[in-house]
Amino acid sequence: MSETPDPRLTRRDAGLRRVRMARRWMAGGAVVLTGAFAGLAARGTHATATTSATGSAASPTSSSDSSSSSSSSRSESQSRSGDGATLQAPSSPPQASAAGPQASSGAS
Repeated sequence: MSETPDPRLTRRDAGLRRVRMARRWMAGGAVVLTGAFAGLAARGTHATATTSATGSAASPTSSSDSSSSSSSSRSESQSRSGDGATLQAPSSPPQASAAGPQASSGAS
C-alpha cells in the first residue's frame, strides 16, 4: 500500500524550498551590490586623480620657452585642482616640531 504524505509536511517542504531560494537570491544580490558600490567608490576616487593628471598634461611647453616661462606654467598646472578651485603654495616650508615623539594609549 502507498501512503499519502501529510499535507503539513508538503507545505513545510515547499516553504523550506522557498526560503532556500530566497537566501540564494539575497546572497547573490549582496555580492552584486557590493561590486556596484566598490565600482562607484573606485570611480569617485580615481576621477580626481585623472582630472589633475590631464590638467597638468594639457599645458605643454615647447623647448624654445625660457626657463621662467616654463616654471610659471608648471606652477599654474600644479595649482589647479579637479573642481576648478586654485591652490596656493604655503608661505613657508613645513618645519619639524621641537617636541620629540610621544606615545599615547587609547585609555584614560
